[in-house]
Amino acid sequence: MEDILLEVKNAVRIYKKNGKELRALDDVNLTLKRGEFLGIVGESGSGKSTILRHIACLDKLTSGNIYFKGEEYTGSKPQKLCRKMQMVFQDPVGSFDPRLKMKDVFKEIYSIMPDGDKEQKIKELMGNMGLPESLLEKKAGNISGGQCQRMAIVRAMAVDPEILLCDEATSALDVSAQAVIVKHLDNLKKRGISMIFVSHDLALTSSLCDRIMVFKRGKCVEEGEARSVIDNPKEGYTKQLLSSVLSLGNAKQTEDN
Repeated sequence: MEDILLEVKNAVRIYKKNGKELRALDDVNLTLKRGEFLGIVGESGSGKSTILRHIACLDKLTSGNIYFKGEEYTGSKPQKLCRKMQMVFQDPVGSFDPRLKMKDVFKEIYSIMPDGDKEQKIKELMGNMGLPESLLEKKAGNISGGQCQRMAIVRAMAVDPEILLCDEATSALDVSAQAVIVKHLDNLKKRGISMIFVSHDLALTSSLCDRIMVFKRGKCVEEGEARSVIDNPKEGYTKQLLSSVLSLGNAKQTEDN
């Protein structure tokens, strides 16, 4: 067996609303190798964010199994295990307590950070993300969306996760800020982090990820190496997603202020 870090088998999630059943996940199978960047793309309601919530211990599958390093954790929340998978959410400002300065946000996670100089570690992570230490004295609402999302990545990385789960982490940002986030995520890849990157933008996802899964109505309808999926999409739905977005190429030429 290859070095599989995460495995999802036959995942089903059914929600009930007004007496009807909505199958948000329909027999989804997924693997993530150590050091791999996996992209999941699809339109709103395709199930791509739903699968992340279950991987991150934020929701419980109706049926199916999830394994981390071969250990099943479906339906349970073992703190030490779930800490290894950290989420970066779509709304950068909304993911922080608006009442707290950034330095106080980070103090709240000191208890789950590895031993050592925790304040210094936060500053080093900020430096890696191109962020000035002065941001620690500011609240989320007083910094740019791009800076705020980079701070969210710092918060996630502070607890030494093995998997970063990015749920539409660039979609609320302008094009230049998106390009900066993608650049820094790519730098994390070089340091060995594994990641699942959820997006509606197939072109952007292919520029960052090794492999892509295309979701539609709770199912994976196409999967393959990123270059192959974008150069030779087999499904009409994949072709539709590709035609509806612009390449990130031009955005990468613009730097964030």
